[in-house]
Amino acid sequence: MFKGDIIIMAKQDLIKELPSNVEERKRVGKVLEEALELTQQIKDLQESLKTIYQVEREDHSYDPKMLKSYVKLEYSRRRDAQKVQANLEEMLERDNELNILFGRSE
Repeated sequence: MFKGDIIIMAKQDLIKELPSNVEERKRVGKVLEEALELTQQIKDLQESLKTIYQVEREDHSYDPKMLKSYVKLEYSRRRDAQKVQANLEEMLERDNELNILFGRSE
């Protein structure tokens, strides 16, 4: 998608109760179990980050706020670079499609 592309989505009624179908309940249960496992992994990783900053503070006298700001900045730069890369790949794909459409490919 390019900026400015319009996406029209139909409004959809969402299910707000557990289904009566046993198979569907099992499927939903598996989805919830997976979500719970991921939530626990996130909590564990957050605790690991706290430990890293704590060790750097206690053992090496680094200010955790400074370290966090560096991590945040570098994370943003990498995320932005990934977005640029994805946009370039999409533009290249569209260019290839145009070359095929207008007979410019070999």
